[in-house]
Amino acid sequence: MHDYGTHLPALIHACMLTKLPILELGAGEFSTRILRGLFPDREIISLENSKKWYDHLKNTLEDTDKHKLQWIPDWSHVLKFMTCEWGVVFVDTDPISSRVELMDLFKSTSNIVVLHDSEAVLFEQGKKLFRSGIEFRTMSPWTFIGSNHYTCDRLLTGLPTL
Repeated sequence: MHDYGTHLPALIHACMLTKLPILELGAGEFSTRILRGLFPDREIISLENSKKWYDHLKNTLEDTDKHKLQWIPDWSHVLKFMTCEWGVVFVDTDPISSRVELMDLFKSTSNIVVLHDSEAVLFEQGKKLFRSGIEFRTMSPWTFIGSNHYTCDRLLTGLPTL
C-alpha cells in the first residue's frame, strides 16, 4: 500500500462505528475520495489549508449536498466547527506540528479522532488526551484511533484483520 494510504483501513473502520458527520482536517487524494465514495449519505466536511492542494482537489471533486471541500487559511479557523458533534474527526494536517492541538480541540466534540502518521514522538501527548485508544502498526506510517466516548472494546468491534 502507498505510504499516503496506510490510514485507510483504520479510518474506514472508525467511520463505520458511528453515523454522525465526519470532519476531515487535511484533505487528501486518498482519504477525501474514499470517504466520499464509501459514505455518500453522510455529512462530510473536508478542510484544507494549502491553497494549491485545495485547488487541485476542487478541480477534480465537485461539492455535493453531503460533502463540502473548504479552504481555510490556517488551522485556527477550525474553531467554528467545534459547535457540532462529530462522529469522526480525521487529523492529517500540514504542518504536522498542528495535529496535537487539533486533537485537543476535538477530543470532546468528536466520538472518535483518527490520527495519521501516529508513530511520530511529538504525538505521544496527543494520544494521552483519550481514555481509549488503539494504534494500527501493521502498516507504516501508523494510524491512531482515540476516543473519550467509546471503550477500546467498542473501537475494536468488527475490526478486520489487517
